[in-house]
Amino acid sequence: MSCRNAQSSNCLIRWPLGLGLLAASAGSTAQNPLDLIIHNGFEACWSTAITKPQFLGLLKSTIDGRIACILYVSYAQSGFNWEICNTPACPNNVGGCPVTLRAGTFNGDFGTGAFSAPGTTDDITVPVTYYNDMTFATCTLKLTNLTQTYSPFVYVQPDGNNGDYMAGMDALSVMFDTVGASSADPMCSSQAPTLFSYAQSVASIESTIALYGAIPGESVCPLTP
Repeated sequence: MSCRNAQSSNCLIRWPLGLGLLAASAGSTAQNPLDLIIHNGFEACWSTAITKPQFLGLLKSTIDGRIACILYVSYAQSGFNWEICNTPACPNNVGGCPVTLRAGTFNGDFGTGAFSAPGTTDDITVPVTYYNDMTFATCTLKLTNLTQTYSPFVYVQPDGNNGDYMAGMDALSVMFDTVGASSADPMCSSQAPTLFSYAQSVASIESTIALYGAIPGESVCPLTP
């Protein structure tokens, strides 16, 4: 079986490395200690601080429109050899199936660091080839009605003035709340559970990479109202 991969819109991440990122970033803190010293002046808020609504908007805009990718993969299953996403459809003509993420409005608790928002994933078109000694066929599997919830957990601490400092965050685990799949070929449809799993994995990795690059180090102020 070949390596099962995940493609970020900005960089290529092989599947084990991507999953390693999720494990390594869980519970991590990206705090730069100098931030708290440099910004701990006499002003009420850091000069770079953003408001609560701006922070919630940043969570949304960071994820919304991000493109992950299920990279081309081949494997043997149920007496057939399968080739999945063998098409240069991902950014930069990389072979794979694009997974475009959408995010709704975030809400959350700056006291606990728990935030959440509803989301959707655009329909995913998956070209499939399967064959054995007797059969060779191609088909298209379409994944539809994909909805999910984003639940980032952010490590929040006082910023030394009157705001909160976003010191780090946990990796996201994106799970689809609803799914749908369709194909004119029942053999193609049989691969839907595998593709749902791949899509969830790349969505988790991509949303984590996006937020991890945007959120740690931010200061949110004022905290009231």
